[in-house]
Amino acid sequence: MAPFPFAGMSMSTANGSSRVRVFVVVLGTMISTIACSLSSNVAATCLESAAPAVWISEFYACGTMDDEYVTICSEADHDVDLTGWSLTDGEGWLVFRENAILRRGDRMSISFNSSSYSSAFGRPPDFQVDLSGENAMVDVVGSFRLADDGDSIALIDSSGLEVDFVLFGDVESISETWNGPALLAPRQGEVMRRIPSCEDTDTAADWHHFREFRYGYTEHLPVTSLVGPGNLTAFVSPDCSLDTVLDWIAAASDSIRLCAYEISSSSVFEALVNALDRGVDVHILVEGTPVGGISQKEVAILSGLSVAGAKVTALSGNLREGIVKHVFAMHSKYVVIDSDRLIVLSENFVEDGLPIDRVFGNRGWGIAARDGELARYMKSVFDGDVRQGRPDAIDWESDERFDSSIVVAREPISSHTEGILLPFVTRLPAEVTLHVSPDCSVAVPFLCDVMEASHEICVEQLQVDLLWSTRWSETNALSPLLGKVIDGLRAGGSCRMLLDSSWFNLDGNGRVASTLTAIASVESLDGTFEMMNERSPITVMHNKGMLADGSMALISSNNWAYASFARNRELAAVVRSNEIAEYLLTAFELDWHPDTTAPVVETLLEVSALCGDWVTLSSECFRDDRLLVDCFWDVGCDGTIDGGTREFHLLVTVPGTIEVSLTVADSWGNEATTVIIIRVFGPSTGTLPESQQPWWPGAIIVPGSAAMGYAAFRFARLNRARKPP
Repeated sequence: MAPFPFAGMSMSTANGSSRVRVFVVVLGTMISTIACSLSSNVAATCLESAAPAVWISEFYACGTMDDEYVTICSEADHDVDLTGWSLTDGEGWLVFRENAILRRGDRMSISFNSSSYSSAFGRPPDFQVDLSGENAMVDVVGSFRLADDGDSIALIDSSGLEVDFVLFGDVESISETWNGPALLAPRQGEVMRRIPSCEDTDTAADWHHFREFRYGYTEHLPVTSLVGPGNLTAFVSPDCSLDTVLDWIAAASDSIRLCAYEISSSSVFEALVNALDRGVDVHILVEGTPVGGISQKEVAILSGLSVAGAKVTALSGNLREGIVKHVFAMHSKYVVIDSDRLIVLSENFVEDGLPIDRVFGNRGWGIAARDGELARYMKSVFDGDVRQGRPDAIDWESDERFDSSIVVAREPISSHTEGILLPFVTRLPAEVTLHVSPDCSVAVPFLCDVMEASHEICVEQLQVDLLWSTRWSETNALSPLLGKVIDGLRAGGSCRMLLDSSWFNLDGNGRVASTLTAIASVESLDGTFEMMNERSPITVMHNKGMLADGSMALISSNNWAYASFARNRELAAVVRSNEIAEYLLTAFELDWHPDTTAPVVETLLEVSALCGDWVTLSSECFRDDRLLVDCFWDVGCDGTIDGGTREFHLLVTVPGTIEVSLTVADSWGNEATTVIIIRVFGPSTGTLPESQQPWWPGAIIVPGSAAMGYAAFRFARLNRARKPP
């Protein structure tokens, strides 16, 4: 590399917006003098560093609290003595003092605000520029401050050789080693990170990660565990998700760590309060600024949990106040229980996601694993995101929305207490791999590798973006995930994709479905891409799941959007299990194939009774290929609805024949009607005195409310209100 031109170098102005040529012979001589005086081993170091593999690996130039930092790393096969080395932005120099050793394969961070750095990352920087005197770790010469709109950083060895150089923002290069345009200027709160282990081309491409890095970022690698037979449970919303989650929370004896984008389920709230009453340590982490804001019910639940003794943390950031969120959105949904159990879901902890109604609600998938390795891994992720001292982890009781007096309303009781699918417990071992975003999508979305190895896939997705605009792209490009779908089809694979059709996703998902359908049609590929049928009992296709080759299932919070993999905190579980894949394929098929078959009468009923008897009629005379969900009884077939339960109780007091019309509906709104004949014998007894009438659930008939319930049901079937995620 060419020697750094101390005697005639280009300098930045104070704001870094322009450069002028000045001669700094005296300053260059002073730096060399400092370097030599700090070490008696300079000559040896110069020989050692003739061609060192030492790079500038990351930098934080656009901070909020004068908390810039620069990190250098080593890929040398030996330790490197940095004594006399320096970093410069052209206006100032940071010169390493004696015995600054960069260990083999290690990296060192040099921060201007050590307390800010420690708060963000949970560890002190290796070198603190804000120390002075004998405690100083580096000598500061001139004014080293990285300009927000553009600047340069050079790493100079003790002999004056330029070892590495990076140029960013609206500036021109002053180094012969830099090639091409500068790296884009960082956004406030953004860390620029070199792609590790890549060839140093001295171009902006060396820094173009797929994932984005924020001040205080984390680096969690995937973890894989073999979960033993009987220790993995799969479940789906709306059928059985609430029951599974409540059962597992009820089994907690030591601790609960719950992370959610939103939490407003009264049922989950009550289960957590019960856990607190048992002495369980409960900690909740939520997104502090979800789309549309935190609902009043969520405010009540977070406040109520806090008052009950839970630790509640909201991830929030305010750049104006110097607080950078280390991820853009806390969008993952999981629960760690007692350090040996883990629940992973696609759904938020809200009533639509974990419905009391086991028929009508969001479609989502989940798993619950009894596995110490997976649970401990996610507990470490949770603890890192809520770490005490992290500036963006805000205690809920210090939030202005906290209200200790607010009351949590209970969920209304649903008449649909049974779904089609029950939870499934594995009988064989299952391999589970957890992928945390954005950490596990450094170069590409982690899902690309999973899809590349798959031949036949089925996908359910809330939101799919056709085109992605990444941090470094000037124009939009086809989503890499959809690219993998098309590549798989062209290689002879197949794909069925079912997308949400709610109003807020109709345009975007519609473009995806029509585009992929057109490609498959023109090229005769085995791909079918559909929007969720509006007649479906699924109110929102909120799932983010995928099945592959009958052996793999993805349970995830990742929408197929750039931010979901590159910016947000998400969690995905890749499960290798034929059993789990088969169970979730059953749920997929229920969504994929619209139900157009009406219920069928299997038994023609004719009932005999004596005057004064209570007659019990049942809807068991009907059978449906999926699930009967509603019954409507009309005594006398006069058009008035007299009851709406599975069993109907009628007191007969007059001899003769009574016709009772029974209309049943399945979950897709298909209806069928039959008439049941009641033949009443014996003398008329009139209506029995109230004191002599038996009572049991369903025996009291309220025609007006039943009719209103029927009308509400029909209206809801035709006009489902779909809420955004």
